[in-house]
Amino acid sequence: MKINLESQKNELQDINNQLTLLMKKKKAIQEYIKEETDRLMGIKSVGTKMEELLNDPEFIKTHGRKRYYWEIGQIVGYSQSAVQQYFSKTKKR
Repeated sequence: MKINLESQKNELQDINNQLTLLMKKKKAIQEYIKEETDRLMGIKSVGTKMEELLNDPEFIKTHGRKRYYWEIGQIVGYSQSAVQQYFSKTKKR
């Protein structure tokens, strides 16, 4: 009987250790997902900002045209080619 109790105690300790490890892994995965979500939200917001700059009615009214890619790039901190690539992928111009 004493051996059986000791065996069960060891088994419960092993299960507890495995659960602790799984909870740590779950937390790490959740943190990764949050970081990636934040990163992707940031990318989307830059794209949204570029679209707003391109179609800015006040700028169009003042200058009679949409902003050039290099102008948008200067504002958002991207190169002209990066801005062109974004708009060519989204087909917005």
